[in-house]
Amino acid sequence: MTLDSDRDLRAARHEGGDTSPPRGLETRLALAGLAAWVAFFAPTQVLLAVAAERMYPADKELFFGLISAAGSVVMLVAYPIVGALSDRCLPTVARRTVSMIGVAVAVGCLVMAGQADSGLELVFWWCATQTGIAAIQCGVEASVADEIPTRHRARIGGKLAAAQMFAALLGTVVASVSTDLSISYLVVAGVVTMLAAPFIAVSVVAAPTARDPAPALAHPTAPPIRVGRSSSTSELWLGWTSRTLVLFGLGNVTQFLYFFVHDELARPEPASALILLTGLFVVSVVLSALICGTISDRIADRTGPAVIGSAVAGVAASTFGFVDSWPLILCAAAVLGAGLGAFMGPAFALLTELLPDPKHYGRDLGLLNTAVVAPSALAPIVGVAMLQLEHGFTVLYMVAGTSLLLGSVTMYVLRLRTRDSREHTVAVNPL
Repeated sequence: MTLDSDRDLRAARHEGGDTSPPRGLETRLALAGLAAWVAFFAPTQVLLAVAAERMYPADKELFFGLISAAGSVVMLVAYPIVGALSDRCLPTVARRTVSMIGVAVAVGCLVMAGQADSGLELVFWWCATQTGIAAIQCGVEASVADEIPTRHRARIGGKLAAAQMFAALLGTVVASVSTDLSISYLVVAGVVTMLAAPFIAVSVVAAPTARDPAPALAHPTAPPIRVGRSSSTSELWLGWTSRTLVLFGLGNVTQFLYFFVHDELARPEPASALILLTGLFVVSVVLSALICGTISDRIADRTGPAVIGSAVAGVAASTFGFVDSWPLILCAAAVLGAGLGAFMGPAFALLTELLPDPKHYGRDLGLLNTAVVAPSALAPIVGVAMLQLEHGFTVLYMVAGTSLLLGSVTMYVLRLRTRDSREHTVAVNPL
């Protein structure tokens, strides 16, 4: 049972209103999230790796790791800043305006990245693109906290997770339409614009009427579900730690997948093999995220699916380092995807439910999104170091699997903490 499920049910009954999300909002949010992740995955899965191979063939892994880390550091700073700016104007339209600006920045910088002639120039435009991606994500996630009732959070979290993983496949396909990098970047920019349009278009037609966000999140008649701010803060950051560990493990699996398929497995057509492997992984994540997100909402349990999912993913990630059979690699990818899908929706929902103040959702979600960005910055650095060792890919995927398993352990600790908190609250405030 989540911390806030009972409170939300009481608040919904008291208000007597419709607790369903606004019509079409979940679809628009998912498409905008897909746009942001296509802008991220198309370069990181294919375009930056190809550019690294062409510019620095002897040190391609090193350059790729450095440019990925540099972009992630920029995003790490951009997330909380943009999130705080979006809090300055609480009406929902302001969130969409932030995303609209982010789309413009990301699209323009992607086009310029396709024209880069040097490594330094490419690093600059990719870092600028990351700023735009951060702005898109800030608008989307803050809108979830503003407008999606708590009882539907895992479902929308599953949809956003599915969009993120589908973007890995779509980005790979879109980025491979041409051997000319400048054309590929143009295609990616066009796809990003089309996907984000339904969400950001609302900012053009909607009147910016001020209102308090997410009235269903709390109600003055609802008894407090937690006792003390320190307990709330520790639970929030336990959730952050679990998400960080899981996404660090995922980053180590995916960041060097192109080189794993090309160099370690020596597939005859690495681009096609990468699309197949990514496609199987993505389908598995999408199905698992959608199913487990819905189940999590129905049983009002966030931590249970997250604990099981991250543990399963950890075992699957470790398998990559010990087998070289292509069929077994494909099976491991499917299991990895199923585990991650079970984790991502409920974990995202849990973090939004633990946010302390609706007036600072943008800022707080920006800070919590370091759980997404920090692993992206650290994974390439760790990956480069691991790949310099003997049996580098084996070590890399063992590190990834261990990180995922530690994420499961941390989420289990959070499960125990929230159960104790709930039991103490019931004892203090019996219904």
